[in-house]
Amino acid sequence: MLERDGGVCVYCGESDENGRLIVELVVPVSRGGRPTWPNLQAACASCHEEKGTLTAFEYSLYLFETRLQETLAKLSAPSRKYGVAARGPRRAAAKARD
Repeated sequence: MLERDGGVCVYCGESDENGRLIVELVVPVSRGGRPTWPNLQAACASCHEEKGTLTAFEYSLYLFETRLQETLAKLSAPSRKYGVAARGPRRAAAKARD
């Protein structure tokens, strides 16, 4: 089972080097899932715990939304590294016209 998923967590990509991977259900028993081969996958203990009773699809959407929000927050933060001012485009355009 763990070999089928490449020996990594299907959610975060953590490898099984430290023995933290477990076999979990894509659709939990509490949601009608059964322990059959297509319904099993490798996950690290932290992702498995955070997933709880969500299906793999629901948890993947949650991870995508969380990562998207983090990325957008980073992109919208002013960058002092390249000397970019913390102004909006309208204010910068108005200043350029003056």
